Amino acid sequence: MNENKFDCKAELYAKYRSSYPTALVDMLYEESGANAVADIGAGTGIFTKCLAVKPWKVIAVEPNADMAEQFKYEVCDKAELLAAPAENTGLPDNSVGLVTAAQSFHWFDEELFKAECKRILVPNGCLAIIWNTIKEQKEGSLEDKLNALCLEYCGKCRAGKHRVENDGEDYLMSYLPNCTYYEFDNSEVRDKESFIGEVLSRSYAPCEGTELYDDFKAALSELFDRYSVNGVVTIPRIACCYLYKNV
Repeated sequence: MNENKFDCKAELYAKYRSSYPTALVDMLYEESGANAVADIGAGTGIFTKCLAVKPWKVIAVEPNADMAEQFKYEVCDKAELLAAPAENTGLPDNSVGLVTAAQSFHWFDEELFKAECKRILVPNGCLAIIWNTIKEQKEGSLEDKLNALCLEYCGKCRAGKHRVENDGEDYLMSYLPNCTYYEFDNSEVRDKESFIGEVLSRSYAPCEGTELYDDFKAALSELFDRYSVNGVVTIPRIACCYLYKNV
């Protein structure tokens, strides 16, 4: 797992990243029948907090020190936190009925993570790989222009192995047998502050005080002004989930 990618991003991540629909958590609770769930690559605990509304034991696993410290502030005692990578969580064998990876699977070593899931899941346990992503990205749309800006200012930060959002769908659908795909509307309205803050929370965005940060932030502000109506933009986001049973 890429443990240092989110250094300096924890506060932005917690404040501006999107949460997840209640219907998604309801589905996972009903489909898994789990008594305990492990949220892997939990970050600042955005999805962990969603899971914690259900009456199961929640364990979060996060290796990045900055993110884990923010997690403690955001989640408090609603979940147990383990400082460990996705591929070696330290959880006991056969200890959870559901493993979740929300906005994090693309950082993992897939085969090592697969083996770890088989180890920590109970027989017939479930794995849910989840992303918030854009439903449709039309040419000339806000999302299209935003991607172009990110490539212009942050392209060099994407070097190396890294899938984003639901890229690699063919791989995921063949990753394990018994996969079912779910999709939930998660559209949101953002003002300029939250629009810019969400982009700056991304792993590849420059941190404040580094090269290109001010220019990138100014470009994001100009893009928002071009597409906003009454001071807001609407993001056509969805939450997609690949649910694997009998891992």
